[in-house]
Amino acid sequence: MAESNDKTVQLKRKSQKETKVLTTFSIEQSFKAELEELFHSMGLGWSAGIRFVLRDFYRHNNSSSDDN
Repeated sequence: MAESNDKTVQLKRKSQKETKVLTTFSIEQSFKAELEELFHSMGLGWSAGIRFVLRDFYRHNNSSSDDN
């Protein structure tokens, strides 16, 4: 029984350490400045803000597709 619990813990740890993918995209400088201000007001840096917005966008669009 203890061995199966150890395997479960190991699987959870592996799923938490997902590798990241570097992406690039282009936006207007003024829009980037607006986003930086917004993220700063939320206490987020650029990368964390982008991740937050993408997750929120995904959740919003994923849940609304379920309603259709």
